[in-house]
Amino acid sequence: MTILSPTPTRIYFPWWSLCAIFMACLVTATAVTALNTTDGRKKNYVLPADDASVALRKFVEQSGEQIIYLENQVRGIKTKPVQGSFNAREAIEQMTADTVLIVVEDKETGALMIQRRDSPEKNVLTRPAERT
Repeated sequence: MTILSPTPTRIYFPWWSLCAIFMACLVTATAVTALNTTDGRKKNYVLPADDASVALRKFVEQSGEQIIYLENQVRGIKTKPVQGSFNAREAIEQMTADTVLIVVEDKETGALMIQRRDSPEKNVLTRPAERT
């Protein structure tokens, strides 16, 4: 008894169509990366002077950016008001100007972290490792 099976059909794509698909993916990835940076996009901010724990939450709501901070390090510190069109970094720098808070940006990820200038934990990432 002989069983016949259909021969597999191959679909051939011209090389240029694969290049076009690759370029479309590359352009899309570049555009998404550009949209996610905090450097270029300006937004209108209306942030009154307030306790830093409250003001930073309002900043996150208005900017759509994510920032890292310890609530107990920022609580009780009065921020400066921010009004106008700024990118996220400009707005948060203006908010923390003339306070004990500093803005630290991770060079690899671009993540923003808020720390106290007088905090002993401030340089945990840059402090040499303790030898035991």
